[in-house]
Amino acid sequence: MFHRVHCVALVAVLTLFACGGEEEGPDGPHLTGVTKTDSGTIDGGTASDGEAQDAGSTDEDASADDAGLAADVAKRNDEDGGTADVTEGDVGSGGDVGSEDDTGSEDDAGTGDAASAVDAAGQDGGVIDGAASSDAAGSNDTTGGGAGDGGTSQDAASQDTYVPDTTTADTSSPDAGATGCKSNVDCDDGKPCTQDLCDAKSGKCSHNTIADCGTPCSDKLPCKSGVCDPKSGACIGCMTDKNCKAGSICQSGACVTSTGCSSDVACKAANGVCDKTQKACVDCLVNADCDSGMACLQHQCVKVTKCTSSKQCDAVCDTKSGICVACLETSDCPSGKWCGADHTCEDPVCTGATCTGLQRYACKKDGSGFEAATTCKATSTCNTATCESGKCGTAPKSGACDDKDPCTQGDTCSKGACAPGKKVVCNDGNICTNDACVTGKGCSFIPNSAPCPDDSKCTEKETCDKGACKKQPVNCGDGNPCTNNTCDAKTGCVSVANTASCSDGDNCTTNDKCTGGKCTAGAAKNCDDGLKCTVDSCSKGACQHNVTSGCCPTGLLNEKFESGKQPSGWDAYNLNSTVKWRYLSKADHHKSGSGAVYFGRSDQKGYHYKYGWLKGYLRSPMLKLPKTGNPRVEFWLWFDLEDKSSSYDKLYIQVREGSWGQYKTLIYNLKDGRTNKKWYLVKASLNKYAGKDVQLRYTFDTVDKDDNKGKGVYIDDVRIRVDGCP
Repeated sequence: MFHRVHCVALVAVLTLFACGGEEEGPDGPHLTGVTKTDSGTIDGGTASDGEAQDAGSTDEDASADDAGLAADVAKRNDEDGGTADVTEGDVGSGGDVGSEDDTGSEDDAGTGDAASAVDAAGQDGGVIDGAASSDAAGSNDTTGGGAGDGGTSQDAASQDTYVPDTTTADTSSPDAGATGCKSNVDCDDGKPCTQDLCDAKSGKCSHNTIADCGTPCSDKLPCKSGVCDPKSGACIGCMTDKNCKAGSICQSGACVTSTGCSSDVACKAANGVCDKTQKACVDCLVNADCDSGMACLQHQCVKVTKCTSSKQCDAVCDTKSGICVACLETSDCPSGKWCGADHTCEDPVCTGATCTGLQRYACKKDGSGFEAATTCKATSTCNTATCESGKCGTAPKSGACDDKDPCTQGDTCSKGACAPGKKVVCNDGNICTNDACVTGKGCSFIPNSAPCPDDSKCTEKETCDKGACKKQPVNCGDGNPCTNNTCDAKTGCVSVANTASCSDGDNCTTNDKCTGGKCTAGAAKNCDDGLKCTVDSCSKGACQHNVTSGCCPTGLLNEKFESGKQPSGWDAYNLNSTVKWRYLSKADHHKSGSGAVYFGRSDQKGYHYKYGWLKGYLRSPMLKLPKTGNPRVEFWLWFDLEDKSSSYDKLYIQVREGSWGQYKTLIYNLKDGRTNKKWYLVKASLNKYAGKDVQLRYTFDTVDKDDNKGKGVYIDDVRIRVDGCP
């Protein structure tokens, strides 16, 4: 059974006691008796007739309370045919307590008592009385006594001598004098996977195997039955009553069915109490339900031995809890056993590695349980992991695999290893690469410079370059625009006459056309400039326009601004309505007649207006320029402006082609350093626009609003002139 469970339960209910140590008897382990220091005596006597023996003493220090407690315990265990007689104090069991100098004698033991008294002459003077069997003779005494003697005493002369109870339980039959077992604890066989049970009436032990016990377990590997002990990593029947269904309690690692109950009254017949949580009768729930010197362990009262030193114990003393135990650590146990949580030496929970699927569980060094599982793994793609008899291994498998060599294909598993398949053939179908397979790298295609001829007569100089075949087309051009040149891959170059436009090399002909593979001249070039005063002809591919003497073109611009009104086709745009371009019939300054166009105020007293920025445009009508004669515009200009600097008060003339063309400046800033207040003739060439429709625009801009105090600008006699005409 798992003694760990006992210890957990006992620690929960005891502050004075802990798990008792155990000694191995012929019929199973039983708890050693308690050693009471300072002359304390615990008498475990048993009556042969089932009557409670007198726990009292002739010692004057014995108390009535001790005797009463012994009587109560005797009454409670009457059905078992024996009484656990426990007294504390300076009380002998059928005899006197020896003094420090008194080694005691066999005569010191009282007759008629069923108890076996053991006097110790150590410094502590403690008396440890082992429980006798139902027979009158104390079979556990170290000195044998007669059949009619109520017990055998043994005197010890050494200090702190501990005499354990080595009573041998005789289970042959009650009449033969064997005491048998009294509780499940007495039946512990030391095997962790058996349920140790005591039949109190017959005194016989039974040991039933706990299902699934000892099997490795964890949170991810639950037990098929029972529960998983997290300390050992193995399955057990149960750990606490909560692991059992109602009507059952957890004892010796297994769920045991008990008499059902709802109160303590229902358990009187069994001399027990009711565990209302499990609704089952139990021997005890807490230490108070047990007699003095006893503790409640897994609902059963068991005897414990007090100690302050291991000299007082059969094995070792747990000084923290003050009781004798079998072990404190594994080194206290015999070889092959380990020290459980309840301080008892346990048989190994784990004796060898085991497998659960591919999970391998190894034993802890002391055999107290299983180590955390390790997963068996395959070593390659050509085998599978196995776990058998506690050992990880592999088994070969078949199927496709990869030998990691890109120069093989169709690799397959063979005898647990990957065998290479066929060699990879590298061929990219490109004549301009050298193909190979490099082990560990794969196919390699290295460019070459080999010839790569084709069957076409339309290509030549075919050579590999950077992995591609480079070739040049055959030139089939014959230089004749009157033939269409093509190439046929089988026959080569082909020339076919066409009827395309061409040039016979004479610019005095137009619309030349191919005929029969040759260029034929077309019509004569038209050199008519539309002017009646020119004689038009073509020479060396260029038109000639000779002006007839005394004949000038008509319809050219010649505006003198004499009417005082806006002339036909002229218009103006002004930034200011007071200071602007004006048409004057009587201008203060004019070149011919009395009129002129003026930029300024209506009174001709200046162009300032509250010192604001001023700007205005003056546009001519659309003009048709002759194709020849070097056309140009001429006009007279008079101004009185801010200063002679070109940074302020600018006047410039612009021209645009057609009604929607952009204006381009012909002359910028007509001030140009000339003297103010004098008339001078301004000329600008329009030869660039010969034969085209154009429009002129005069722009005046003060640039800023300061010092605009001069007279202003006057323009007069605007005309278009050509060579040879007045």
